[in-house]
Amino acid sequence: LEGASGPVTDGQLSGDGRYTALLALAVIGCAAWYYARPHDRAARVGAALAGALLLLAIVDWNTVSDDVESANHDAGLFAHAGVRPGVWVLLAGAVAAAAGAVWTLRVDR
Repeated sequence: LEGASGPVTDGQLSGDGRYTALLALAVIGCAAWYYARPHDRAARVGAALAGALLLLAIVDWNTVSDDVESANHDAGLFAHAGVRPGVWVLLAGAVAAAAGAVWTLRVDR
């Protein structure tokens, strides 16, 4: 949110950021687990975690978009809020992780 007093940001590693960071690390861990031992269990756990990450990213994106719309409506001409690239990177990464997990499940072992 940029106003007369300068920029105000809500981008931190708290709340949803912690959950998405932990899920992303868990998905990376499952990928390493699958790479070390390509078993069905590693692929299924990775797919479940990637699905949870994608769901959380979509919910987070919707929440941020609603907050930005409300802030712009409330502020009128005095400020302007916008969604920064971090939310888009989170969403793109979650989609890539989910697609990779689905592909891994379908690979012949």
